[in-house]
Amino acid sequence: LRYNTTASASSNQGLNASPPRRRGGAGVLIILLASAVVGAGIRAFTSDADSQSSSINPHNFTPFALVSREPVSSTSSIFTFAHRGNPDATGALRDAWKRGVWSIQIKQPQLQIARAYTPLPPLADPSDAELGAVRLLIRKENKGEVSGYLHRLPLEALVELRGPSLEYELPTDVKEILFLAGGTGIAPALQVTHALQDKARIHVMWATRRREDCRGGSSDTRRAPKVGMLAGLKGLFGQEQADLSNDQEENQDQNAIVRQLQSAKECSKRIPGCELSVDYFVDEESSLITPQSVLQHTQSSKLPDSSTTQGRKLILVSGPEGFVNYWAGPKRWEGGREAQGPTASSDLEAEGQGNGQVIDDKEPTVIRPIAKAHGGGRPACFNSPFTEVLFVLTATMAIAMSSFTAGSTTVITSFVGRDLGMSIAEITWISSSSALASGAFLLFFGRIADLFGRRSLFIGSLGLFSVFSLAAGFSKTPIALDVLNGVMGLMSASAVPPAVGMLGVIYEKPSKRKNAAFACFSAGNPLGFIFGTIFSGVATQLFNWRASFWLLAIIYLVFTILAFFTMPVDDTDKQRFDWEAVKRFDILGTVLTVAGTGMFSAALSIGDNAPHGWKTSYVLAMLIIGILMMIGFVFWEHFFKYPLMPLSIWKDRDFSLVLAVLLLGSMSFSSAAFWIALYFQNIWHLSALQVAVYLLPMAIMGIAVNIVAGLILHKVSNKLLMGIGACAYTLSFLLLALNKSNSPYWAFCFPALLLCVVGADLEFNVANMYVMSSMPRSQQSVAGGIFQTVAKLCVTLGFGISTAIFNAVAAKPPSTSGYHAADPATQPYASAFWFTVAASAASVCLVPWLRIGTQGCGNVGAERENVESAQPQSTQPPGAHPPSARPPTNEKDRGSGDASARQEV
Repeated sequence: LRYNTTASASSNQGLNASPPRRRGGAGVLIILLASAVVGAGIRAFTSDADSQSSSINPHNFTPFALVSREPVSSTSSIFTFAHRGNPDATGALRDAWKRGVWSIQIKQPQLQIARAYTPLPPLADPSDAELGAVRLLIRKENKGEVSGYLHRLPLEALVELRGPSLEYELPTDVKEILFLAGGTGIAPALQVTHALQDKARIHVMWATRRREDCRGGSSDTRRAPKVGMLAGLKGLFGQEQADLSNDQEENQDQNAIVRQLQSAKECSKRIPGCELSVDYFVDEESSLITPQSVLQHTQSSKLPDSSTTQGRKLILVSGPEGFVNYWAGPKRWEGGREAQGPTASSDLEAEGQGNGQVIDDKEPTVIRPIAKAHGGGRPACFNSPFTEVLFVLTATMAIAMSSFTAGSTTVITSFVGRDLGMSIAEITWISSSSALASGAFLLFFGRIADLFGRRSLFIGSLGLFSVFSLAAGFSKTPIALDVLNGVMGLMSASAVPPAVGMLGVIYEKPSKRKNAAFACFSAGNPLGFIFGTIFSGVATQLFNWRASFWLLAIIYLVFTILAFFTMPVDDTDKQRFDWEAVKRFDILGTVLTVAGTGMFSAALSIGDNAPHGWKTSYVLAMLIIGILMMIGFVFWEHFFKYPLMPLSIWKDRDFSLVLAVLLLGSMSFSSAAFWIALYFQNIWHLSALQVAVYLLPMAIMGIAVNIVAGLILHKVSNKLLMGIGACAYTLSFLLLALNKSNSPYWAFCFPALLLCVVGADLEFNVANMYVMSSMPRSQQSVAGGIFQTVAKLCVTLGFGISTAIFNAVAAKPPSTSGYHAADPATQPYASAFWFTVAASAASVCLVPWLRIGTQGCGNVGAERENVESAQPQSTQPPGAHPPSARPPTNEKDRGSGDASARQEV
């Protein structure tokens, strides 16, 4: 792209002058050489990072082998995972064992979903084989995606783990704990006993459905119920008695969990004042945890009241959702954030045992689980569906910023050029400056959003974008317009990461609702371009080209106001702005990526039209320095403790392939859209409004495709959808390459415009959903930044390559042979379209190597069934407690022992 330093003699000369004859072969060779050097650098440094991925960490999944599966009951087993080749693979977990309740994630590779589970602490006397292993208590559910997958695995199968994620950090001044555990919620209880084994007195009340779940367990402080007449008759006929005396329990074989509890009790006896005691409650024996039993324990405690003794007395609850809700009460939305509601067990408050509220842990340690309790329903942060729709629409406008700007400028290029006396190179820089700024700064603002909060950054970005759009409408020189468009791109870069992060936080659990929200969000990029062309065409037709920027300012001012009222308060973990935060902020990495990407893209854009082509000194300098800075960025990220972009994420083959397919498709889409709009204006001589009307089918098809995508992402293989999108791209650009100046619009352009939107929407939906599953929740804004950086920077790359090809063909005499021999004016445009055909065809070749299935396929029906089964039955046996007093103890696929089940204080 040639950026002239002097204005043309006349506006018509600036728009229609043929570019000088250049040799484009050198530029292509430099591009290929630069790509090879950068690729080799990335390969060299990421290949050396194998040692990082061989240890479990919270950023990327690490393969572990399933070494044993020990049955605990007919429905649950203890799974042991170990890393083959690295005995210290679990070294990162040592600190977590001392801090409180934490979890790790397991990925189901076919469905590309993850579930969090609470590891069991190491045994008191572990064998050498168990050192460095991860042990999980997992209940088998018929409709559970992850638990069913794990129970079907053979030994030595590889499973991907990630963690740890701290759920609750124990206070340091605890003196006594009462832990109410339901089902597999015993795993967090064991973690607490391990962390405080020499610091506090702990009593565990464990409720299970069946005796086999706690086989061999003997209660320490309560008497087992007497064997009734009916139970005695069952015993006479050879049936196992449900109720066992303490002696019988002690003589019965203990399962693995009971043995570990017993071992922990023996260890606690060695430390005076730190004893561990356990009581067992079994539903089938009609022994239930009641508020009275809790009060009986707290009132009989020998520890003085906390008001006169240094140290706290806590009641911890872990188990299925119904169990936790019974004791802690359901959560609700207050003051713009999720808060704990009043406790359900008012009996405790009536007896003076606390204030009836759950302790609000405000320290930056709680990481909420992947699967939220809202399932497929409306998130609790929205008080109505209307508010939710407005929020998703506002977030969509964030990703649409740069594409909206590009669409607005696409249909007014000739009008802007004639008014300001701009050359073709200067006109193309209107779009290139915005794409370059947004792509270069996305990772920078991704880290800003994760460190200091998303809501303020999001609202401020929308407002400033509106201000600079207004200023762009008053531009008097080409330089001013290009610079202001670059600043608008900077604002779009600062708005996208917080929008992606908030969507990922609010819609954590795979569901149809999440599919719909992300389908709408993904539509912002392609549809923003289309609606930008329509609005800009109408405004230019009614007034002038400046009105298109003013209309853009009005639109984003409205959405700034909507964001202020609809965007929930960001209650995720954040750091204070202090020296520690500065050390964690990758300042050098930010400088390297911004400067390197910017200089490389600028050299690529102006190289072919510089005074001496690619041999021009400043072009070579920017190209070489840009490449060196990008290589330096890879080198720095490899060694820096808190990298801006963890290189290990690129080792996920599907992640890399998805972004490669997206890159090739996006660079083709943006280039084709720019050249077809310019073709309409310069060859077919259409007005701005006519260009917008000719592009209108893209908007209509885009809406339809996104609706369909939201409905089928969880049903149809996403690999198939990516293949359909790549093929649609290729066929679309092939039609544009075959179009002639005398061809009717309906023959080539109309179907091509429909197909290219099919490709754009399908690829963006699939890629966006997959990327949001590849990073932990605390860094989802960075994941969104990586995804959008690729999408934006490839726009500049596509512009640079296609413009170099366009200029190279235009500089030569018209060809007298071939398909376009009789249409010389179309030949440069056709050559640019053939480049997009080649790029999209290359993406088709990558699709067969993908291994992604359906996404967002959380079984809402199964979850509803599990929740309903967690509620007590209306008919109770004689002497049983009423339904309101019966804490449910059944587990769902997530299991009460994993992080998906709430652990309350």
